[in-house]
Amino acid sequence: MITSSGQLRLLTPGIVFRSADNYVVGREKVREFARAVLAMDPAHHDVGAAKRAGYANLVAPPTFVVVVTATLIREMMADPRFGVDTGTRTPIHTNEKITVTAPILAGDVLTASMTVTGVTERGVAVFLDIETRLRTADGDPRMTVASSILVTPNEVTAHLEPQPVGAR
Repeated sequence: MITSSGQLRLLTPGIVFRSADNYVVGREKVREFARAVLAMDPAHHDVGAAKRAGYANLVAPPTFVVVVTATLIREMMADPRFGVDTGTRTPIHTNEKITVTAPILAGDVLTASMTVTGVTERGVAVFLDIETRLRTADGDPRMTVASSILVTPNEVTAHLEPQPVGAR
């Protein structure tokens, strides 16, 4: 539970979360994500173009990393040991820096580990700093993502999943 001052109980720097399963990067997922973020480079959509550019398969846009990292962040927020009650608190992603060691390619089998690197209380809000490292199942580094999340009180009950909106 979050204390009356907003402190996240037991969530301290050094805590590590690891992906429970490997994430297999599929070609259609790369294409779908690239379309969603308007990444139009042919290497994201066409295997031939990716190969001509020197890659073995489609290249995921750098922000594809969120597909894997968001799962770990949700797990951290939902873990009852750390007291992030998303019914009374809203996590807001405030900052992110992606360092690319090697691009994510279709066919990669990825693992992730996320480390809490900082917990800073500001009034009733808490800033969480986290660093996530993505590697292939063979241990080859792909990306490191440094993120900040603001956990703040909310007035409206939050929902973990999007809620449908009536047709207009």
